[in-house]
Amino acid sequence: MILIVGGSAEDGRWLEDALRATGLPISVRSLEDVLGAHDGADSPALVPSVVVLHERRRREDLLDALERLRAHPTLGGVPLLVVDHERDIERFTAAVARGAAACVSPPLDPAHLRATVARLARWRNAPAGRGERRQRRRRPLLLRVDVHLPSEGRVLSGLLRDVSGSGCRVEAPAAVRPGTAVAITPYGYDASLEFRVAAVVRRHAELARGLHMLACRFSGTGAVMAPRLFALTGGAGAAAARP
Repeated sequence: MILIVGGSAEDGRWLEDALRATGLPISVRSLEDVLGAHDGADSPALVPSVVVLHERRRREDLLDALERLRAHPTLGGVPLLVVDHERDIERFTAAVARGAAACVSPPLDPAHLRATVARLARWRNAPAGRGERRQRRRRPLLLRVDVHLPSEGRVLSGLLRDVSGSGCRVEAPAAVRPGTAVAITPYGYDASLEFRVAAVVRRHAELARGLHMLACRFSGTGAVMAPRLFALTGGAGAAAARP
C-alpha cells in the first residue's frame, strides 16, 4: 500500500492519480490523522510499503512533518519519499539528512514518481535472503544524482541506490573505470558545495545493456561530508533512516 500524507486535498488527488498506475492500493490521509494514530488505536491494519509526504509550506514545516513521521511507531520503518514543491538545495539536503529515502522536486514528472515509488515498494516487500540482509545494513536511497568525472570532462546522470559509512552504489548509464575520481551532486542542481560528495570508483558491474552499477568509496571531503549528509552513524544508516 502507498500512504500519501500531508499537503492539500488537490495535491493528494494529483498524487493519487499519478500513482494509480503502480497497481498498489493507495490511502490518502492528512498528517494530523496519521499522527493522531500514534498510540496505535487507529494504526492502519496494513502497514504501507511506502509513505509519500508532500508539502508546500516552509522548510521548517516540511522537516517537522518528516521527523514526526519517522518517529511514528508504525511508519518510522517504512521508506519515505518527499514530494517537494520547491527546488531548493537546502530543503533537499535537510530532507535526506532526516531520513527521506527519495526526494522528488519540480518539475514533477509523474513517470519518474511512479518508478521511484514502485522500486521503493519492491525493495520493502522483497524477502530478506542472505544477500538482501547484508544490503539492508546500508541506508537505502533512490536519489537522482549527477556523477561528475573531472578527468574525462563529462557528467553522467545516475541514481544513488544506497550508502554506508564508507561508500555508496550508483546506477549509471555508462561504465566508469575503477580508480576514477568522481563527485556526486543532486541531479539538475548546480554543483553545490552543500551536497558535493567526493568518491573513487572501486568496482563496476554491467547490470544490463546501458545500465551499470558503480561501487564507490568516499574520499577526501566526501568521507567527512557523507555521514552528515546521509545521517550515517557507525558505518551504517541511522536508525531513523532504516526501513
